[in-house]
Amino acid sequence: MRPRKPRKTMPLHEQVAETLRRKVLNRLHPGVKLESEAHLARRLGVSVLTLRQALSVLAHEGLIDRRHGSGTYVTDRQKHKVVAVGSVTYPGQHPHSFQMRLFVLLSELLMRHGYRCRSYVAPLGFADGWAELVEEIERGRIAGAAFVAMDARSVAIRLAESGVPCVGTGYPYPASVELDYSDLVRKGVGHLLQRGCRRIALMQWLVDTPQEQAAHEAFCSAMRDHGAPIRDEWMRRSVPPETPGAGWEQFREIWAARDEKPDGLLVTDDMLFRDVAMAILDFHLKIPDQLQVVAHANKGSGLTYPFPVSLLEVDLNEWAEAMMHRLIKLMNQEPVSPPVRYVRARLIPAEGKEAGLIAAVASPAGVDLETTK
Repeated sequence: MRPRKPRKTMPLHEQVAETLRRKVLNRLHPGVKLESEAHLARRLGVSVLTLRQALSVLAHEGLIDRRHGSGTYVTDRQKHKVVAVGSVTYPGQHPHSFQMRLFVLLSELLMRHGYRCRSYVAPLGFADGWAELVEEIERGRIAGAAFVAMDARSVAIRLAESGVPCVGTGYPYPASVELDYSDLVRKGVGHLLQRGCRRIALMQWLVDTPQEQAAHEAFCSAMRDHGAPIRDEWMRRSVPPETPGAGWEQFREIWAARDEKPDGLLVTDDMLFRDVAMAILDFHLKIPDQLQVVAHANKGSGLTYPFPVSLLEVDLNEWAEAMMHRLIKLMNQEPVSPPVRYVRARLIPAEGKEAGLIAAVASPAGVDLETTK
């Protein structure tokens, strides 16, 4: 967190505003009338002009209501609080990525239900990116928070200390909504095994969450249960999401690892599969004769492929609604159980989809796949 400036460097009216802010937030109830400006100025040892500047700051923050001819009153802070919606960005991030689409859907849902939202977005790994949010928490201006695919544990601690509820995805939060990766992998492996595949390759993003680790364990368990071989050379579990083209390279490594080739491929992320699809095209593989493919997909993303792909489709609208309802319950001080709510993928076999077309477009950020009509 960015350290606060020492008090002596703050303008005098901001120092007075901070003193009054703490009093309003911690000691006064909505509707209470403050002392007269002259009385307050004398008690704080400042001029009436400086006091008025300080009161203007608090009025702008929605903490007080200055009524001409009547006085200054403490407002109902709940009416002025906002819901914080946070996420991260990374180089080469696609506008249809899970993070961006869920972030937008969740914000729209909350606003549709009458909540004022404020967005907080910072680059991946930029620790100082949440300083403004922490400051708003300390000022009592956040009613609740929702975090999409970001590690906000330090911010979540501040929220808990301030009694502000939060929900999230991707990391442990008091109330989370997560994709059931284990179920997704079991469905994908089961589908490939039913199609006669025995030599199945697996590709994942960086395995840095319990859900993704559980997915790998589910893959190995499903393969063992059917007596199918598990080849380390056919598994890539450290594909960095911020590196465009990494999926292409790591698929090449899988395909070149042994004389024996995989006959099935499971990819657990749609953005990762964009790279993999380009590699499949570049290798001139015959799909599904040489390789049968199952890939994760987010409903409505618009991504389609020029060869048959069975999809494990996740409904982000369902995900956003689950996060919103959990957060509203917490803000209303209602219990939420269990701590984690899981969203499950729906398997759509390749023959059940209409054929799609994609065009490969070279961009400065790397190879991209764009849908065409």
